[in-house]
Amino acid sequence: MKKLTIAICLIFSAGLFSEELPLWELGGGIGTLSSPHYLGANQRSTYLLPVPYGVYRGEYIQSDRGGLAGKIYESNKLDLRASLGGALPVDSEDNDARSGMPNLGFMLEAGPTLQYTLNRTSHSVIRLDLPIRMAISFDKQVNYRGFTSNPKLFTQHHFKHWRVSSNIGPTFGTQRYHDYFYAVDSRYALPDRQAFKATSGYTGFRTSVSVSRHWGSLFTGLFVNYYYLGGNANKHSPLMKTNDYAAFGLAVSWIFAKAPQQVDYDRF
Repeated sequence: MKKLTIAICLIFSAGLFSEELPLWELGGGIGTLSSPHYLGANQRSTYLLPVPYGVYRGEYIQSDRGGLAGKIYESNKLDLRASLGGALPVDSEDNDARSGMPNLGFMLEAGPTLQYTLNRTSHSVIRLDLPIRMAISFDKQVNYRGFTSNPKLFTQHHFKHWRVSSNIGPTFGTQRYHDYFYAVDSRYALPDRQAFKATSGYTGFRTSVSVSRHWGSLFTGLFVNYYYLGGNANKHSPLMKTNDYAAFGLAVSWIFAKAPQQVDYDRF
């Protein structure tokens, strides 16, 4: 369960503050991503990936390196957004704890996020985000995997050309969601891997920081993502091998096409 957004191309926030920018931008580049196989895994993978760059700044739909979001309702302080997230697949034969078990497929998470702005200036925002997302995995077929939620305190600051974002907060999941990652069916049980049925509740405590900047037509971004899993609801699962999860990534993209139309952009 690489708890990132859909891919490294969606990790980094591309803007926040109102300014005149092209309606859309297209580009591409390369990135690296290092992450444990799932939350609680003691093995990790490092990838070198092509990184598509795509930004759309519409009035109701916006897509950038922070992900895809849509406006449902907004007021001076309270906003309701629709957004997407996900997790990368895991080949169980690459992980000792899961050897012989079914692979973990690509996971898509989607749902509403209620946002309450605590403080906003021309160069920063402090916001409380309350998301709830339904999860679907793409294995040999598409499967419903329950719900997850990560209430968090979100901050973003703009320092000239630099943008620094951070968020911190607990993560929770339903029994079906946790079952996908931590359950061990009796047919896969071994002397050192007992059968286990997951429960709902606390998943872990997450904090992340990302830094990004445009250098003309060049975009660069760096992120660090950390979970502390101590005391989680499935700490006794034989698939839970460590209480620490740390992932990081770096992306560099070149923007080669822009819309001639300029819009007053305020990233939500």
